[in-house]
Amino acid sequence: MTAFLLIAIASAKATRTRHKFTAEYNLFLAEHEGLEIFCYTNRLKFCDAIEAQLVPTLDEHIHVIKLNGKVPQTRLNERVISHALCNLKGVGFPNVMRVVDGKFIDSSLHKPIYDAINNNNTNLLPSLVHDKLRRLRDLL
Repeated sequence: MTAFLLIAIASAKATRTRHKFTAEYNLFLAEHEGLEIFCYTNRLKFCDAIEAQLVPTLDEHIHVIKLNGKVPQTRLNERVISHALCNLKGVGFPNVMRVVDGKFIDSSLHKPIYDAINNNNTNLLPSLVHDKLRRLRDLL
C-alpha cells in the first residue's frame, strides 16, 4: 500500500511539473512570435568556419546559439530552447528555427553547410542560411 501511495504522489508531482513547463513553453512561444534562431554545434572541424564566415553576416535580430555538447549557449530561456532543440523536425545541425503561430518550425542545414565547408566554398555559407530563413518566413 505504501508503494502505491508513493507512486501516486510521484506521478501527481511529475504531472504538475510537466503542466508547469508546458505553460512556460507556450508563454515563451507567444512572447517570441517571429523569433529566428541559427543554431550550430561546437564540432571542431566546422565551428571555426561557421564563426568566421557565417555568424558575422547574420542580421542582429537572428539569435545565434552554439551547442556545447547538449547545452545551448544562449541568453534565451535555456530549458525552452533545449526542449525545442530536442524536438526538431529537421534533425541535424546547423539548423535554423522560427516561431510561427505558437510553434517552432525548423530546417536543417547540415548537409549544405558541411558540403560547402568541405569543398572550400565557405563564401556560400551566408546565402545558404539566408535562403533557408527566407523559406521559413514565407510559410506565414
